[in-house]
Amino acid sequence: MNFSIIEDGYYSELYFTPLPPATLFTMASDLPSNRRVSVFYFSSFSTILHPNLRIGYLVIPPEWAKRFQYARDTTTSLVSQQLLLQLWETIQLPEYLAQLRKKLCYARNRMIESLEEWIPQGYTYSYPQMGVSGWVYAPAAFNGLDFFERCLAEHVFVMPDEAFAAEDPVPGFQVKFGHIPPQMLDEGIKRIGRVLQSNFRTSRQ
Repeated sequence: MNFSIIEDGYYSELYFTPLPPATLFTMASDLPSNRRVSVFYFSSFSTILHPNLRIGYLVIPPEWAKRFQYARDTTTSLVSQQLLLQLWETIQLPEYLAQLRKKLCYARNRMIESLEEWIPQGYTYSYPQMGVSGWVYAPAAFNGLDFFERCLAEHVFVMPDEAFAAEDPVPGFQVKFGHIPPQMLDEGIKRIGRVLQSNFRTSRQ
């Protein structure tokens, strides 16, 4: 095999399962040498520490280390690096992540409860096992742009399906649950349900 894989582990630390999900990087390293695939694993500290902390990290196969050494740090803010270092030395990261996962899991469960109560029949939704958002699946005839504008009129910001695909999007929309107070989340989903119950244009035409 002569190809490489870029693995995006953006939400890899925000899992709600008893064990963390396996990574392609780990699985590839367990392959025999004659079947080895180069996997480059990317992730970011912005998801676990602070959204404005725009510092990421890369885990690469050892044989690629020399090629990457000159490109490892070209434009990263020194202030952000210093802040990250202080946080790293101050907090107990495993305990912090455990509390963060517990908090997000609770928020996920509250989101599911609100979706069950306010989203009309004909719509289904995912049950996220990690991350900070879920997906509501709409019927095939769904106008994401009109839905987005109707939600804005209700003072609710959602990301419709058309924001995630250049063509042939999966009908529906994203719902964020991370770091949103439960009452605010429930009220937002209630307003979304009201929009879905209204006669907004369902066709993309």
